[in-house]
Amino acid sequence: MVFYLSGMMIYFNNYSHGAFLYTALHGTYGVFWYFKDLVFPDPSFRRLCTVASWFMPFPIALIPYSLPGYWMMSRSEGAIQQPSAERTFVAVLLFIYGLVFVMLTDA
Repeated sequence: MVFYLSGMMIYFNNYSHGAFLYTALHGTYGVFWYFKDLVFPDPSFRRLCTVASWFMPFPIALIPYSLPGYWMMSRSEGAIQQPSAERTFVAVLLFIYGLVFVMLTDA
């Protein structure tokens, strides 16, 4: 996700505070999720999957998940480019709590 969002920042020439915050939070979450999987692997992810279950996450979850990043970087109407200090605080706080809960539930 960090490469996707960084590429979008460059493509749309969007180096706003909101773009950097969004990229940093989503990018580091993906990196931590990867390291969590290395340290605490989930046994259910180690099973063989069918062809349909291999392709279904893309249209159902991954493509819709990437749309807010596109809207942010392309400066779509309603995307906040300069979030307030309060909004930034809440975003980082929720990110940290969410990350800790993810790590604790799998540990």
